[in-house]
Amino acid sequence: MGLFDRFKKPAAPPPRALSPLLGELIGRYGLKRTDSPEDAGLGGEWSEGRYEGRLIAFDERGRNLFLYLGEPAEVTEIYLVAASPGESQALADTRRQIERIGGAEGTALAARFRLGASPSGDRFDIPALRLPALREGLPRLSASVREVSIFDNLGGLALTLDDAATLDSIAADLDIAHAALRALAAEG
Repeated sequence: MGLFDRFKKPAAPPPRALSPLLGELIGRYGLKRTDSPEDAGLGGEWSEGRYEGRLIAFDERGRNLFLYLGEPAEVTEIYLVAASPGESQALADTRRQIERIGGAEGTALAARFRLGASPSGDRFDIPALRLPALREGLPRLSASVREVSIFDNLGGLALTLDDAATLDSIAADLDIAHAALRALAAEG
C-alpha cells in the first residue's frame, strides 16, 4: 500500500443480491434498478417502473419487501398495521377508532388493521377511511401485507410485505392499492 492509497475513494460496494421474487417482479413489471428519490427519505436503490400511469417501485430490506405506488413522500398521513393476536392493548384499542370513523361499513377494516399512528385527541377523524376503496378494499389485501402507509400527499402509498408474498398476491394487492389511490385522487 502506497502513501496515497489511503486517500483513494473506496470502491463501491458490490450490488446487493436480489431475491428470486424481486427478480420475477422486475421481469413482470419491466422495472429498472435505480436510486430511490432522496426527498422521500428512502435512500439507496430500488426497482422502479410504471403501473397504470403511476410510479411503481419495490425495495427489499431484511425479510420485508416494500411496494411503493404513486408519488413517494417522506411523511405518512395514514399508517395501518396488520392486526395480530399479540398486539399491545394500545394498538388493539385503535380498532374502536377505526370502527368509529368507518361506521358499520368499517368493521372489516377494523378487523384487519390497526392504526399504527393516529392524531392526538380522542375524537380525531381520518375521512379517507370512509372511502369504499379503502374501507372495503384494504381488508382484501393479502395476508402478507403487514403495513399500509398512505403518504401525506394522498398521491402515493407503500405496502410492507412479509416473506409469504407471491407474484400473484402482489398483483392482487397492487390492484387494490391502485383503486385506493384513484379514490383518494377523486376526493382531493
